[in-house]
Amino acid sequence: VKSRRKRLEHLQSSLEWRKERKQAQAFKLAFVSTIERRSFIIPSLKFTTDFGLTVECRGLTARTGNTIAIIGHNGIGKSLYIKALVGELSKVESLKIGYLPQSPDDLISDVPVVEYFRNIAMPCTEDEAIGMIKSKGFHIDEARKPMKLLSPGERLKIHLTALAYSDYEIIILDEPTNHLDIDALGNVEESLKDYNG
Repeated sequence: VKSRRKRLEHLQSSLEWRKERKQAQAFKLAFVSTIERRSFIIPSLKFTTDFGLTVECRGLTARTGNTIAIIGHNGIGKSLYIKALVGELSKVESLKIGYLPQSPDDLISDVPVVEYFRNIAMPCTEDEAIGMIKSKGFHIDEARKPMKLLSPGERLKIHLTALAYSDYEIIILDEPTNHLDIDALGNVEESLKDYNG
């Protein structure tokens, strides 16, 4: 019985590996290129971290096409700043903002994957959404599962694909390569170079 169980576990892990490998090879983002060139203000922000540290960030003017990195030691409030920034920029009605939170747990949802995709991506039909999801190595059955049943890496891939399929002028990504395999990670890095927002 033990040997059969061991063989079954090995087979399951092998099938899972092949599925992940297929997704990794298929996972290439193609950002839309219809974004108009414009300037916008990144506001000054002041907030307090969980450790009681008060952080003040100066504002600046940015343009679509700019890449801005937020770097620093762990625990100094980078994710808090990003969340606050998303909140402030979201108040500008004419600005289209896409956001990827740091934790895949924030992407957990009871809604089906295809519905989740359509809520983030630019207006698209269910068939178009399923087509995009399948093009990234997912099976059609997975497109109808609740988001919460996907692995952290799969949820991340669905969210990134939806962001890329939209015309967001600003995309704010909080550690977007967490939970990605090596192949998918490289594809995301290359794809971001082509984003002109």
